[in-house]
Amino acid sequence: PNCSSPSKIGVLVTLEDDPQTKEPMHETIQTITEAFALVLLHPSKTNKASDATLECLTILLTNRYISGRAGGRRDNSRTNMSDEVEEASKNEDKSPPSLLHSLIEGITRCSESSVESIQNGVVKSMLAITISPKTAVHEASMLMAIRATFHVYLITKSPDCQNAAKSALYDMLLYVFNRMEAYDSMLKPQKQITLPSIKVSSSNGAHANSVNEEPQVKTDTISFASQFHTDGYLLFRALCKLSSKALRGENGSKGVMSFVSAQSVDPLALNSKILSLELLQMVLEHSGLAFRTGEKFIYAIQNYLCVSLLKNCMSSNTQVAFFS
Repeated sequence: PNCSSPSKIGVLVTLEDDPQTKEPMHETIQTITEAFALVLLHPSKTNKASDATLECLTILLTNRYISGRAGGRRDNSRTNMSDEVEEASKNEDKSPPSLLHSLIEGITRCSESSVESIQNGVVKSMLAITISPKTAVHEASMLMAIRATFHVYLITKSPDCQNAAKSALYDMLLYVFNRMEAYDSMLKPQKQITLPSIKVSSSNGAHANSVNEEPQVKTDTISFASQFHTDGYLLFRALCKLSSKALRGENGSKGVMSFVSAQSVDPLALNSKILSLELLQMVLEHSGLAFRTGEKFIYAIQNYLCVSLLKNCMSSNTQVAFFS
């Protein structure tokens, strides 16, 4: 990767993506890709059209014919992670989402299909577009790709498709966090100025302090060491929030847990919680120094992960309590 030099304003300039992502596509490939995006985004597309389009897209992506960027500060599809970012984004030039983001959005719409071949196509194409060295997928686009694959895992009735979706999620998460760790290891020799410390709330009045301190933890990309660190933080926080959602009949917010029978639990909600906990466990088991020592990630562990685990440890569902 092309590493940027340290900035003089107290943070480091965001790392540029792999130069391959900036390589222009062949004119024919560009036209075909735009046509594929229109097909996938069309509300009246047929299953046959969706299936064929997803298969062709996967071939183009795996053979590195498609390049570009989706999400992040240079794409209008980026996530507004905080009020500060949303306010700052008002002063930025607004441009239409990139072609790559349109592709991800179109593939996401196919994730609602109950056809197994289309579900498999969604999983394969989302994995290919996320981990290809010629496509830079960040922030909102990255979360959309992972969310669509997550959704396929939940709704599919095919064990093979479910296993493929779970395996793809593992690969996506490992890719996101491994590239962050790889960049962080290259970044350390270049660091000249450290990021400001985050105050950790004490045990006395912890709730009040955490509420007051949270706005200080700006999640804008420029407050992170790189775009890759931003992606890792967003993904980890999203998994923590997903895992902390209470099941029907569980009132975790008041510390009271009522008995929940197997019949009353929504299977989609339960599977979503269990999978998110499994993915969190995988992230922790494969975490590197950037994750374990990063102030933003320590903050996320204290304020998101611990809250989720404390709630789930009291769950009446044995699987949820076990993973917690």
